[in-house]
Amino acid sequence: MDASGFYHIYETGNTGSPIAYSANDIFTVVIANTVAKYYKNGTLVKTTTGVTTQPYRGLLSLSTSGDIIDSIAFGYVVGGATGPT
Repeated sequence: MDASGFYHIYETGNTGSPIAYSANDIFTVVIANTVAKYYKNGTLVKTTTGVTTQPYRGLLSLSTSGDIIDSIAFGYVVGGATGPT
């Protein structure tokens, strides 16, 4: 996430197109078999096929002093592809 209000999805060293974000947005990454799906507020923003089955790593960085990441979790998704419904 950068100070201009955009975030980027990096995969195997490649940067995706910038995607706008706002405070309180909810981001979800779902990996099933060899498909990775990235959601923002329950809306699919990117799909990648042919991903490896393991291991996965996440990197989060904030550009503005005072920004926070709240309620981060890793594990199985319950209730649908983007979390509880």
